[in-house]
Amino acid sequence: MTLPSYLFTHHYHFHPQNAVWAGFVGLILFYVAGMGVTGFLLTMKMNERPGEYTLLGIFFKLAFGNILDLRDKLSSQIGYLPGVWAFLMKQIIPHIILILFINLAQSEVEGGKSRFGHYGGYTAWPYQILGYGAVIFAFFLFLVGLVVPDVYNGLTLVDEKTFMEEDISEVPFKAVNVGTEKEDKVLDTAM
Repeated sequence: MTLPSYLFTHHYHFHPQNAVWAGFVGLILFYVAGMGVTGFLLTMKMNERPGEYTLLGIFFKLAFGNILDLRDKLSSQIGYLPGVWAFLMKQIIPHIILILFINLAQSEVEGGKSRFGHYGGYTAWPYQILGYGAVIFAFFLFLVGLVVPDVYNGLTLVDEKTFMEEDISEVPFKAVNVGTEKEDKVLDTAM
């Protein structure tokens, strides 16, 4: 529900002939509707597995479960990552990027035309059409993944579930042959 609320709010916010308050009301309405649907679906999931989740626990798992798992996995390899990193990556940065994109798309170029579709003064064919085509194709690939999730299984070398459970620190590393036999013995003893 994030994208529709931003589009609705952004439309009213950047058109001064319309009331700014309508944009904020729309944002609140979309947010409340989205959270209502989410709460309903999570309650249904809780009813399928009684006693496994609390309402607060399942909302927290939805809001932060995957990013906290990623933070823990990355922390074991690169060092400490604070919890605020996970919060920013999941809840703040995507919204800022979306707002920046919408601002850029609605900005105007010379002549009062929208920048979206008139970028750099290039002609519609082939430049603008190829740009639209690339975006539409990427969106199509995304939709195919939603409808038929297994279609992209051949593109991955590692099962994601196995990867997330595997401890990379225990993977053995091979010594690389660097030249002389003496150097190889030094490397083998160091490992």
